[in-house]
Amino acid sequence: MSSQKRRNFLKTTLLSSLGLGLLRGGNASTLSLPPLSSELTDWKRVRKQFPLRSNKMYLNTASLGPSPQMVIDTITDTIQGLEVNCYTGRKDSYDTHAKLGQFLNVAPETLAVTRNATEGMNIAARSLKLNPGDEIIITDQEHVGGAAPWIALKQQLGVQVKLVRIDLSGENNLERIAEAIGPKTKVVAFSHVTCTTGLILPAKEIVSLCRDKGIYTCIDGAQAIGMIGIDLKEINPDFYTASGHKWLFGPKGTGVLYINPELMEDLEPTFVGAYSDYAFDLETLEQEYRMVAHREEYGTRNTGITLGLGAAVDFVQQMGMQAIEARGRDLSQALRSQLESIPEVEILTPSSPEYSASILTFKVKDIPYLDVQKHLGIHQKLYVRGIYEANLNALRVSCAVFNQPAELDLLVEGITEIVKK
Repeated sequence: MSSQKRRNFLKTTLLSSLGLGLLRGGNASTLSLPPLSSELTDWKRVRKQFPLRSNKMYLNTASLGPSPQMVIDTITDTIQGLEVNCYTGRKDSYDTHAKLGQFLNVAPETLAVTRNATEGMNIAARSLKLNPGDEIIITDQEHVGGAAPWIALKQQLGVQVKLVRIDLSGENNLERIAEAIGPKTKVVAFSHVTCTTGLILPAKEIVSLCRDKGIYTCIDGAQAIGMIGIDLKEINPDFYTASGHKWLFGPKGTGVLYINPELMEDLEPTFVGAYSDYAFDLETLEQEYRMVAHREEYGTRNTGITLGLGAAVDFVQQMGMQAIEARGRDLSQALRSQLESIPEVEILTPSSPEYSASILTFKVKDIPYLDVQKHLGIHQKLYVRGIYEANLNALRVSCAVFNQPAELDLLVEGITEIVKK
């Protein structure tokens, strides 16, 4: 049996053993999941879709999410098919734009597939026509990828960057941003869900506030897409950037950038090339840019991972964002209820569902986060991420759909051991 036939045989056997259908669309494969209930057996079945090692107790999807087998198969099958025919497959990739548009409730042409959320934020920062002295507001809970592009403009262009201290309770953040806005404010850049404590910021209200004042909004949605439901038509930001490789479980090296179509005439493209233009003349040395976000996808792209991103959207859509969001909240709340019984633990993530979802960040008083992280890794074989940002000295736990309550029980067991030492 050839390696390719063996691979297809194993794939079909695996799917059959799970009682799931394999639907073929070109080179891509799609799992057909029945509607999920709240029963644990459903979520155990979801876990089986991930080739993540069975003994890998991974609680760090907020950094890097594993991909389900259907995403991996879509990538490899697509690359194989394109190489056999020596074809870029660019037109095939537009199917992913359509899926993303439906998922985020915006027109497909308002979306560009990028390498990650950081690239999207850089495009936003470099596209706006900012001048020395213009002010950009960011928060003190931003990921380096969301903050660095603006700090670079401060160093290179002479814009001013103002830092807003986030209220970790979630209660007063709209007011804090409103108070920080001044006559020179041109941009407010913030995370929809913070990477530090998983705090949900009132994105729609912040955007509305800024739009009334003629201020651009750039939202880092890296921790939001795939974790909570997102309706970009309702939020109506100027830019929204996200990664495909976290809660969406997509390929590494993929992201998405939304650019509000009403803004396109005011923007300068960051990079240009084939597909950036609708009119190009080398003899006259003239070109005219396309007035859609697609123009940021210049040149030849990796169609395999782009279609893999579309398969990731299929995967979460089949489960349903309502079920995914509820599962994440159930797990994080279950963990919270156990950690609250340990006096030495301070939980930093708000308890209100208005301000929190699938992330729970906590600290163990008087113990460095690295020591706690090391103990959990060695003794419980758990992987969590330390939060050094904003000097929080904390640990972040990601509660994804493939995680099980037993993993959280082990974490609590480990924390109990640490505080008794």
